[in-house]
Amino acid sequence: MRVLILTTDAGGGHRSVARALAAAFEEVSGPGCSVRVVDFFLGYAPFPLSRSSQVYAFLMRYPFLWNVFYTSTNLRRNRAWNAPAVGLAMEAGMGRLLDEHQPDVIVGTHPMAAPPLSALLYRRGKRLPYYTVVTDYGFLHTWWAYPFGELWFAPDAGTAQHLTRAGIPPERVIDAGYPVHPRFGQRTRTSAEIRTALGLDPERFTALLVGGAAGVGPIEEIVEALASRPAPWQLIVVTGRNHALKERLEEQMGRWRVPVHVEGLVDDMPSRMHAADVLLTKAGGSTTSEGLTCGLPQILTSILPGQEEENARYLTQLGAARAATSPQAVRAMLQELANPQSTLLRSMCLCARRAARPRAAHEIARRVLERGQAVTALPLSPFYGLPLPRAHRVIERLPAGRHLRNWLR
Repeated sequence: MRVLILTTDAGGGHRSVARALAAAFEEVSGPGCSVRVVDFFLGYAPFPLSRSSQVYAFLMRYPFLWNVFYTSTNLRRNRAWNAPAVGLAMEAGMGRLLDEHQPDVIVGTHPMAAPPLSALLYRRGKRLPYYTVVTDYGFLHTWWAYPFGELWFAPDAGTAQHLTRAGIPPERVIDAGYPVHPRFGQRTRTSAEIRTALGLDPERFTALLVGGAAGVGPIEEIVEALASRPAPWQLIVVTGRNHALKERLEEQMGRWRVPVHVEGLVDDMPSRMHAADVLLTKAGGSTTSEGLTCGLPQILTSILPGQEEENARYLTQLGAARAATSPQAVRAMLQELANPQSTLLRSMCLCARRAARPRAAHEIARRVLERGQAVTALPLSPFYGLPLPRAHRVIERLPAGRHLRNWLR
């Protein structure tokens, strides 16, 4: 069976989930399954959709602009116009993508894959099973509920309930957990061994500071607050693709009063989490779920408007995370957790381990493979949902008007 996973780098979490699913498919299916992960924007979408990752990285630096973008697109009536526009704009590229890979099953980790795929299949008169894997918690963006697909895999029960309230039939929504790469749940070395390999003190309390794949958020200010004065901890700082930030931090290494290890984009993030006692991160769904799998208490250092607010609400309600959105608040929280007698640390670790679902990716892969190439969801018209009552009245007066009206639905 050929499995195609559609993702994008407009948000590093979508790519991380796609990789986790690919690894799980290979473990569950064995050699009889071919899995490919493809960015359906890069090389297949027209401008400006082809620059989505760059636009996303820009908006991450300006929370106000991100809030305007997120809020304006997160309306069902706006989706009724935007989804057909995206579907039609990307239909040709999606056609080339499917012709190149010839999949038997398609899995999407980004909601914008559904409209162009549905439009293409409708035009071609073809049917393919399509599955949506949701990469956020809570009250989701309306695009996640675009009504095309076999199943929606939700990361928790609350998110599953939101999908059903948004119109997805309950029998098509599965509470499967948040898929993370199997390596996050598999420790091959002790924390002390990993710290030693990174040039750090093997016994010292260790905080891992990350800002997602793009390295966004007040990372430099937090390092200044945590490392400019003596403290009982040491830091692992991952700057992702933010090369300028990495260079600035490395230039200041001589002035830090605690051990600091700085890295850029890391392939082996599981080992970095296994080396840590606490995770300092923005409230992205993927990194925080990986932290839960590793049993790490979390300090949420930045929370973008929109979906990250929902992620933060979920994590704090679990008891596995606390929000501290200023460098001074981060230091105060870390001082409490680094205390050897900290009951809060033990409580947060316990909550994280209870919430972890390390086999979620395997559960999704198993369900998809069990269904095989069965298709029960028909593709939607490229113009599905468009509010065109006047056009419909005109069309009904034309020969074959009833058929044309059905095509527009």
